[in-house]
Amino acid sequence: MPKLVVSLVTYNSKNTLARCLESVANQTFRDFELICRDNHSSDGSADGVRRAYPSAHCIQSPTNEGFSRAHNATIRDTTSPYLCILNADLILDPSYFEECVSFLDAHHGAAAVSGLLVKVHSLTEPVHSDTIDSSGIVLFRTGRAANADAGKSIEAFKKITQRIGVPATAAVYRRAALEDISLKICTCQRMRHSQSDGVQGGSDERSKAYMEIRRRAPELATQQSADCECRIEYFDEDFFMYKEDVDVALRLTLRGWRSYAIPTSRAYHMRSTDENILKRPSPFINRLSYRNHWFVLLKDLPRSFWLRNGFRILFFESAKLLYLLMREPSTLAALFDVLKLREKMLQKRAFIMERAKVKSIKLKA
Repeated sequence: MPKLVVSLVTYNSKNTLARCLESVANQTFRDFELICRDNHSSDGSADGVRRAYPSAHCIQSPTNEGFSRAHNATIRDTTSPYLCILNADLILDPSYFEECVSFLDAHHGAAAVSGLLVKVHSLTEPVHSDTIDSSGIVLFRTGRAANADAGKSIEAFKKITQRIGVPATAAVYRRAALEDISLKICTCQRMRHSQSDGVQGGSDERSKAYMEIRRRAPELATQQSADCECRIEYFDEDFFMYKEDVDVALRLTLRGWRSYAIPTSRAYHMRSTDENILKRPSPFINRLSYRNHWFVLLKDLPRSFWLRNGFRILFFESAKLLYLLMREPSTLAALFDVLKLREKMLQKRAFIMERAKVKSIKLKA
C-alpha cells in the first residue's frame, strides 16, 4: 500500500477532470495511488478518468451516493497512513502532495493539512489568480463556519497557520486521526435498546431502521447479524455533501488533534462552476447547506460553547430564519430534515462529547 491514497469523487465532472488529473500526474511526490469513485455520472466522467489516468482504480456507483459515503468507502478499503480528499474542480501545484505529506511526517499531532486554495474562474491555460478561496476553516461565535481569508489577496497569507480545520477540497488527513474520530454505526431493522452501549432506544417496537453508535470498534468492524448492518463512518453520511468537512474538523478538534494550512503550496479551485458540476438547482444546494449547518450545531458544539455564545447563535439563526422566510422559503424545508434526524444527531453528539478531550474551542472573534 502506498504512503498516500488520493480519493477522488466525481459527479458529472468531465469538464474539469483532464486538468485536475494532469496536475495529479505531475506531482513530485510519487508514492501515492489514485482511487476514483464515480457517483453515477451521465457525462462519461468515469471514462474520462480512465483515459486521462489509466493507472487509477475507478469504481462506478449505480447511484449518486454523495460526497461522504463515496469517500468513506475508499477510506475503509485502504490502509495508507495518509489520505488526500480531492475535488475534481481544481489544479494542484506540482509539490502539493510532497509538502503536505512532509508536514504531517514532521508534525505528529497534526490531523490534517491543506495548501492555500486560490479562487479561479476557469481551469484553462494559463491559471492565475491572486484571490484566496480558503486558507482553512474558521468558526465564529455565532456557530457559523467559514473559509478563512476568502476574497483576500494571496499576500495576506504568508505563514503556516493552525485552523479549526481545513476544507475537504484538497485536504490531506492522517488516517490515525480519522480512525480516532470515526463513528461506529449499526443500522438495524428493529428498534433496539442497549444500555451498555449508552444508546437510548425508543418505546416504539415497530420494525424500522435504527442507528446505534457503539464504542467497541474492533467488534463493530466485523459484527453482522440477520437484522443489522454495521459499518464505520469517517465523514458523516447523513450530510450527503456540504459542511461534512466542518463536522470532521470539529470532531478532530474535540479529540485534541490540530489542523494546519500552509502557504507554500497551492491548489487552484474553480468555485464558479460548482453548481454546473453538481447538475442540481440552487434550492437543492441551499437546503443541504442549511440542514447540515444545523447538524453541526446539534452535534459538534460543546456545552461550554453554547453557554458562552448561545444568545449570539439564537440571534443569528433567528435573523437567518426571517431572511429565508422572505427570500428563500424553499430552503426552510431543511428544518423538516433536521427534526426528522434530530434524535440520531443527538445520539452522535453524546458519543462525540463523551470522548472529547478538549472542552473549549478556539474561535474567530
